[in-house]
Amino acid sequence: MFKTTKPKQRALVTQERKRARDKLTKLEKFELKRDVFFVHGWGDEANVCWTEPYMEVGPNREANWQYHIKGWLEKNVVNKDKMHFIKLVVDENKITRFKKRGHTKIDTDGDKTYYYICFYQFAELLKKKIKETCGDKQCDLVCHSMGGLDAVAAIALDKEDDDNDFIKSPYLKGVNKLITVATPHQGSPRAKAAESVIAKLLFNNSVYIQAQGINMDAKREFITKINTPKIRKKLINRINELHEFGGARDFVVPQGCWRIRTDGISTNKIIKYQPMALATHSQQGGITQDPRLILAVMKILSN
Repeated sequence: MFKTTKPKQRALVTQERKRARDKLTKLEKFELKRDVFFVHGWGDEANVCWTEPYMEVGPNREANWQYHIKGWLEKNVVNKDKMHFIKLVVDENKITRFKKRGHTKIDTDGDKTYYYICFYQFAELLKKKIKETCGDKQCDLVCHSMGGLDAVAAIALDKEDDDNDFIKSPYLKGVNKLITVATPHQGSPRAKAAESVIAKLLFNNSVYIQAQGINMDAKREFITKINTPKIRKKLINRINELHEFGGARDFVVPQGCWRIRTDGISTNKIIKYQPMALATHSQQGGITQDPRLILAVMKILSN
């Protein structure tokens, strides 16, 4: 059997995306069964991955096409008050955005989260924001990248599980569906890159932001802890469904990393999806604004 050539693969993926777009335009309006919280990943404090278009800019952009899931939900969801796009900063007025060549960079402008060093701290903030909105009522979470780690830590960790004392409040109750997209459940092999000289310059020499990246490495205690059988069992026992998505061209979180380890835990609540061909981690070509992912998530949320 001959390997599919790159041009042929691109053509096939283009067809897949077009079919997904066509299906999205034909979706009937539906009601969300529960409050749904969309959680961003590392360095995306404005939550642009779910709310602002950055795919197919310029001459390739199609008129009247919703390029992000927020646009499609606003078009198809009846009870829009149940849609929540969380910004994991303490003060949303601190968010500043920088756009260049279709890419969006975020600066929290000295927000308290600037001094966070790990996703455990973001988990605490996530719990607070969700509880302020719907208390302990059932909800669904859709998380990109580190946002999935925030959610896992919020749901599965109790105070006594954290030797560093970052986890201070009771675990997040009532999560029905947890949908993770390109989440480094087993750590990101690219996390070590945050230690480089170039990375330090990109982070404005912030040791805190640098640490956030480093602490997603598979060998760091934070990833190690959530991968223990005890914590993975807590996670699965405290939710009803776990849906796992990832991109085939994601070098930040490759396929072996975006699936939760299943050794020693029940898998009947875990729904695994095939990696999406040519989908990358974020920005242009990123999985969060791929119509195939948007269609799949819409279908999950409508049931």
